Amino acid sequence: MPYSGSVMADLSDPAAEKKRQALLKEFGLNADLQEAPDPAPAVRALVLVGIVALFVAAMFFPAVTFARPGQPNGVLPTWGLLLTGWALVPAVFLGELWAVGWLANVMLLGVVIELSVQQEKWATMTAGFGVVFAALSMLVDTVQLDNKGPAFQIVAFEPGYFLWQASMLVALVGSAAMWWIDATANEASGVQEAAAW
Repeated sequence: MPYSGSVMADLSDPAAEKKRQALLKEFGLNADLQEAPDPAPAVRALVLVGIVALFVAAMFFPAVTFARPGQPNGVLPTWGLLLTGWALVPAVFLGELWAVGWLANVMLLGVVIELSVQQEKWATMTAGFGVVFAALSMLVDTVQLDNKGPAFQIVAFEPGYFLWQASMLVALVGSAAMWWIDATANEASGVQEAAAW
């Protein structure tokens, strides 16, 4: 079917072509609708390994120490908080802003997926939310171990907590760096394509 006049006009219109190129770049495609090559696969792999390694390492350390009156201080393992922390999320609806801290884990999973499919911009935004959510977890000052018992005061954050926070920061810095690398590579290829015209 032959092109209509308006479609042909759009093909020769520089503004329409610029919009088309922006959409292709947004979805990581080149002019032939093929996935654009990864400009820095080694950096991407390093960022992903760093995120996962820090997160997994955090699971082997305690996350917090809490005071028990008349007893020695107790510790909560990071893996235990990961498995049970989701139960705290509904507290957000009661005005407890710190309860969104566990949602940083969901954001971190999103970052890993987005970086794996070369969506650096979305990964950076997701990581930003993850860092904010993780930072809000520092507002937690007590821990309730069961429904009937008292709430225990958190005395200190432990290495597992800080490794978990580090994985969030690596996700943010790494995805922002990948976004910058990708944007720089796209600008360079855009200059090369313009020169080829």
